[in-house]
Amino acid sequence: MLPGFRIVAPAGYTQLAQLSIPEGAAYVAESKFVAPSAGDFYVADHELEARLRRGLTRFAAEKDSLSGATLQQQLGRTTTDAPLPAAGATELVSAAELYRARCDSVVVIGHLLASGEVVHGAGVVVRDDGLIATAFHVVDKPAAIARAVMTRDGRVFPIREALAGNRAHDVALVKIDATGLAAAPVAMGDAVGTPVAIIGHPAGQHFMLTQGAIARYASAIQYGDAALLMGVTAEFADGSSGAPVFNMQGEVTGIVSSTNSSSEQMVVRFAAPAVSLRMLLGEAPPDSVPLDLAE
Repeated sequence: MLPGFRIVAPAGYTQLAQLSIPEGAAYVAESKFVAPSAGDFYVADHELEARLRRGLTRFAAEKDSLSGATLQQQLGRTTTDAPLPAAGATELVSAAELYRARCDSVVVIGHLLASGEVVHGAGVVVRDDGLIATAFHVVDKPAAIARAVMTRDGRVFPIREALAGNRAHDVALVKIDATGLAAAPVAMGDAVGTPVAIIGHPAGQHFMLTQGAIARYASAIQYGDAALLMGVTAEFADGSSGAPVFNMQGEVTGIVSSTNSSSEQMVVRFAAPAVSLRMLLGEAPPDSVPLDLAE
C-alpha cells in the first residue's frame, strides 16, 4: 500500500469487489440472512393442508360432523343469543403488531366432499369458547360429508352447530367445542378511509396479510333481500372468503365476501361490514343503515 494511503469503507460494506475497467474497485455490502422478527413464523402450507384433510377424513369416518340437513335448518336462523365481549380497543397498532396479535384468531374452515376434494375458506374466532364468524357461502355446503375448523397451530375441530346466518349479507356464526381460543373483538363500525388489514388464505397461501382501506359502503339487493356491502382495497382471492377485515386497533370491522372482476381495469372487493355481523346477534342496526331498499 502506498505511504499515507487509506481506504475508508462505510459501515456494513466490508467486501472489496473488482469492477470492470474503468470503474476499478469498490466496496459492496455483505449479504446477510435476515431472520423474521420476534413473533413471526414460517407457514408450512403442505402440513396445514395435510392436517385438515386428516381431521376431515376422521370426522367423516366417525360421522362426527354436522349433517347437511341440520346445517341448512340452522343456517335459516337469522339471529342468535350469543353475546360478544366488549371491544374497548383504542390504541392503534402497526400491521406487524396486528399480525402477531391477531393471527391466532384466524382459522381455516374446511369441507370434505364425497369426491375426496377438500375445499376451504377462512373465519375468525370472536369468542374464546369456540364461536367463529365467517361468510355464509363458506359454510353453506350441504353436500359436504364433513366440515371442520382448523386453528393456526394445526388443531382440527368438527363444526357442531351453525348458530345463525344471513345469505344476503353473507355472514354466519358457527360453533366448535373448544376453550381458551384467541378471540378478536368485533368493531362497532369504521369510517370510509379507515386503514384495514386482512389475514386470510388466498389460493392456499395460509395466513397471508394484505393491507388497504375501507373504500366505501353500499346497499344492494342480493338473493331478493337488502344487503350491506363494504368495499375494501386490501387484496384477497379464493380461499380468503370469511377472513376477518381488521381495523388497525385489531378489531374485526368486516368479513371477506366476494370480488367483482367484470372490469378489465380494476378488481372490486367486497366485505360484509361489522354491523351485518352484529345483526346476527340481535343488535339493531343504526338508523343510517339502508335496509328498506326499493325493489
